[in-house]
Amino acid sequence: MHRVAFSLLLLAGCDTAPAGPTAAQLAYQDASRAAVVAVEAAIGEARADGVASCRALPLGANNAGAPAFLRVYSTTDGDPARVLALAARVAEIDRQAIAAGVL
Repeated sequence: MHRVAFSLLLLAGCDTAPAGPTAAQLAYQDASRAAVVAVEAAIGEARADGVASCRALPLGANNAGAPAFLRVYSTTDGDPARVLALAARVAEIDRQAIAAGVL
């Protein structure tokens, strides 16, 4: 009898339908996607005179405080200051989402 009651209690807590993303998760995804697209547009083709003008750009943030990923950009093609500013925005969006428990 106790086994049946315990089994029913466990089953009552089961939810077979997967939960969809929350409004906060969807807002994060939209903001993050737009910020990364802006970085990609600012980087452009990343043409370089040589290896000396190539840089690794940390993008985003993870729970450990490290970048989520890296992207290569050129210091001689486009506006490196704009690229760095946009990359900082991507990291800030991720940090806010981590602090809010969205990521």
